[in-house]
Amino acid sequence: MYGFYKTENRKLKHLCLIFVGVLFVSILMLIEPSMATTEITTNRDISDQTIHPGDIISVNLTLEANQDINPPLLNESIPESWVVTRGSDDAQAFKNPSDGYVRWVWLSGMTVGDKKTVVYYVEVPEDEEIGTYNINGFIMTNEINRIDIQGESEVTVNEKEIPVANFTSNVTEGEAPLTIKFTDLSRNATEWFWDFGDGNVSNEQSPFHVYYEVGGYTVIQIVSNANGTDSKVGHISVKEPEEPILPVANFTSNVTEGEAPLTIKFTDLSENVILWHWDFGDGNISNEQSPVHVYYASGNYRVNLTVSNPNGTDSKISSITVLEKNEPIDQKIDGDSTGSGGSGGGGAVSSEPASNIEIKELSPQQFIANGKCIKFDFPRNTTIVCYVGFEAKKSLGKIITVVEMLKNKSGLTPKIPEGKVYRYMNIWVGKGGIATSENIGNSLVGFRVNKEWIKEYGIEANSITLFHFIDKQWILLPTNKTGEDEKYLYFEAETQGFGSFAVTGGKRLIEYQESDLEEKEIHSSVPAKNESKEKEKRDIPGISIVTNLAILLIISLYFENRRK
Repeated sequence: MYGFYKTENRKLKHLCLIFVGVLFVSILMLIEPSMATTEITTNRDISDQTIHPGDIISVNLTLEANQDINPPLLNESIPESWVVTRGSDDAQAFKNPSDGYVRWVWLSGMTVGDKKTVVYYVEVPEDEEIGTYNINGFIMTNEINRIDIQGESEVTVNEKEIPVANFTSNVTEGEAPLTIKFTDLSRNATEWFWDFGDGNVSNEQSPFHVYYEVGGYTVIQIVSNANGTDSKVGHISVKEPEEPILPVANFTSNVTEGEAPLTIKFTDLSENVILWHWDFGDGNISNEQSPVHVYYASGNYRVNLTVSNPNGTDSKISSITVLEKNEPIDQKIDGDSTGSGGSGGGGAVSSEPASNIEIKELSPQQFIANGKCIKFDFPRNTTIVCYVGFEAKKSLGKIITVVEMLKNKSGLTPKIPEGKVYRYMNIWVGKGGIATSENIGNSLVGFRVNKEWIKEYGIEANSITLFHFIDKQWILLPTNKTGEDEKYLYFEAETQGFGSFAVTGGKRLIEYQESDLEEKEIHSSVPAKNESKEKEKRDIPGISIVTNLAILLIISLYFENRRK
C-alpha cells in the first residue's frame, strides 16, 4: 500500500510541474507580444489611397528593430484578384502562397537600430467593383509571435473620370470673313484638340477662329485625359458677303440764281444716308438734311453736298449764281463776341469775307446735353487751334465747331491788339446765339505756336497770349502754357465766348534793355551844359593849389603852439 501511495504522489508532482510549466509558458505568450510591440517599429505608406480600376499603386514598408531579434517573417494580406509585383527590398525570399498572404522571409536577424524595407506594386483589376479595400499585414520572429503593420491600409476605388466632349459657338453661320468664338463645355478633360475643317487646328481650350472662304465646314473637338478620349462634331456655314448699301447724294434748290442777298432752300433727295455735310462755297457749311442758306455777296458759288453711311460716302456739286443788286445792300455781320452765327443743323455761319479766309477746319459733330463737358477736336491739324471746350448749361442738340484761319486782320475787328500778332482767327460754335453765357460756361481754347516764329521775332514764351474781340475792343484772356514738342509750344486760354481772336507775343526783355542801353550811350556822348560847367571848375588848377597851402599852414600853427 505504501508503494502505491508513493507512486501516486510522484505522478501528482509530475502533473503539478507540467501544470506550472504550461501556466508559465502561457503567461510568457501573453506577456511577450505586448513587450515586443515596443521592441520593433513598423510603417506602411501607400502611394495613392484613392484610385480607379486598372490603376497601379506602390506600397512601401519599413521595419526598425529596437532590440536584437531573429530573422523576421513579413505577411501582407492583399484583396483577392489584385496582382502583386515585387519591387525593391532586401528580403532573401518572396512568396505568394495560396493562403492569401504575400510573404517576405529574411535569413538574417536584426540588431538594435537595423532597418529593413519592402516596396511592392499592386495592380487593381479593370473590372474591380467600386468600394473601399484594406491591405493588412504583420511581422513574426522567433521571439515575437505577431506585430501588426502600422500606417496606411485603406484604398478606395472610384469610377474612372472619362472625358465628355461638348462645346458651343457664338454663331454658326455668317458672311465671310467670319470670326467665331468656340467655348469649351467638356467635362473631365485635360487636353483639347480642334479641327476647324478648313485645314487649321488648335490646342487651346476655347479658341477664336476666322473663316475667310465661303463654304460649309465641319468642326471636330477631341478631348482627353488619362482615362480616355471623346469627341463632338459641329457645323459652320460661311456665306458670300452681301453687297454694301452705299449712299447716293442728290439734292435740288428752289432757285439757282438771283440778286444778293439771295435766300435758297436746299432739298435733300439722297438715298441710304445718315449724315449730311453742305459746303455752300462761300465759307459756310451746314449738317442739316435740307438747310436754308443766304448768299450776301455776288458771285458764282459751288455747292457741295457730301452724304455718308457706315459703308461709304458720296457727293454732288451744283452751281449758284448771285447777281449784284442795283441799290447797295447792307451786309449783316453776325460775329458777336459771345456767340457764333449759324445756319441750321449745328453748322456755323461766318460773316468773314471768303477772300480773307486762308483755311477752314470743321470739328466732328457732337450732341450737346445739359451738364456735359464738351471738347471739340480738330484732327486734321490744319489750323493753330487744337481744341475748343466748354460746359453745357442747356441741351443744344447736335452741333459742330468751325475754325477759320485768316490771311490778314479780320474785317470784323477794326482795331489791332497789343504785341506782335502771330495769327488772326475766328471760332464759330453751332448756330448763331448758341454760345452765350446762358448756354455754356468754363469755355477754353487750346492752340499752338510755331517755335520758328518765336525764334525769328525774339518772342518771350511767357508773353504769348490769346486776345478776344469783345464790345469793339481786344480783351486779354488768361493764357497758360500746357506743353511743347519739337515744333510747337502749346497753350490754353479761358474765354467767355467765341468769335474773333488773335494770338500775340512780346519781344524778349533783354532786347528792350539793349535798346535802352544804346539810347543811354547816345545821351551820355553829348554832355549837358551844367556838366560842362562843373567840369570846367574841376579843371581850374589854382583852386587845388590854394587848398593845399591852407592845409600846410594849419598844420604848422598846430605844432608851433605845442612847443610853447
